[in-house]
Amino acid sequence: MVTVTTISQYICEIEKLYVSTHISADLIPNAILLYRGHSNSDYQLLPSIARGGTPQGYDSFLSEEGNLIEAARQGLPSLFSANLSPIDLLATMQHYGIPTRLLDITENPLAALFFACEDNGADGEVLVFKEHDIDRADRPICQAIADSYRLLIEPQTRLEDFYNQAIQMPYFDYQRYWLNKKCLPTGNHSSWIQECCSQPIFVHGASALLRQNAQSGRYILFPNKIAPYCLGKNENELAFEAAIEPLSKDSESIAKRFKVPSKAKKDLLASLCHFGITRSTLFPDSIDCVCGGIKDRVTADSNARKRMGG
Repeated sequence: MVTVTTISQYICEIEKLYVSTHISADLIPNAILLYRGHSNSDYQLLPSIARGGTPQGYDSFLSEEGNLIEAARQGLPSLFSANLSPIDLLATMQHYGIPTRLLDITENPLAALFFACEDNGADGEVLVFKEHDIDRADRPICQAIADSYRLLIEPQTRLEDFYNQAIQMPYFDYQRYWLNKKCLPTGNHSSWIQECCSQPIFVHGASALLRQNAQSGRYILFPNKIAPYCLGKNENELAFEAAIEPLSKDSESIAKRFKVPSKAKKDLLASLCHFGITRSTLFPDSIDCVCGGIKDRVTADSNARKRMGG
């Protein structure tokens, strides 16, 4: 972990990271780095729907996932449209504060640093993720995981049953998917689903909101925990459980961790402001944030004039 106290040091470290991990358009055309900033370094990498309850996620909002989604659709049908894909639906819910199985990340390292500095009561943290597979062919299974509230109907749902239900959904073009992979499915699909879920699932959401564009927003999509199927006769049979586990900060997908000391946050926020990274620019669709930004700018200009004797 590297401790950063100035924005120049942070940018320098990010540049070194690009070189050390060989992230280059020449070497890996689709490779990028993704970032997550949070104001408390003790924060677990868990989506909002899995927080609370036991460490494994039991008794969290996860048990109410279906009710949350259906209530959102009924309450604001024009916003949470039935025409949205499962991932786009969760992304829209996420940005309006409804718990989902998505965790916010960004393509913008300065935005991540801002979120790590927002609250100065504790040391913040920025995590850098390596994503080399942004054009992955597994998108239908990603949509199915986002649609888990409809596909996971038991405390344990066999991966094979999950797959068989998923391929009936309109977002899962069964024939085209397997033709694109130049193969046909054979046997059960448990190992394939397990492989898809073995690393963080980085996804895009439709940029329906101004803040999604302003924040260069991306997400990590969390599947349910995979465990042996307790009712199966085959000891190798696997199932999704009614829980979501946190992503370890020691995951191979994390290229670097930055510690942001609480005492450095005020100065870092001031430096970020010079680069146009403020709460009002990151939340341009929030009237409160934009008006707060206007007040802060006028106050800063007034203080500057006073210091200069104007």
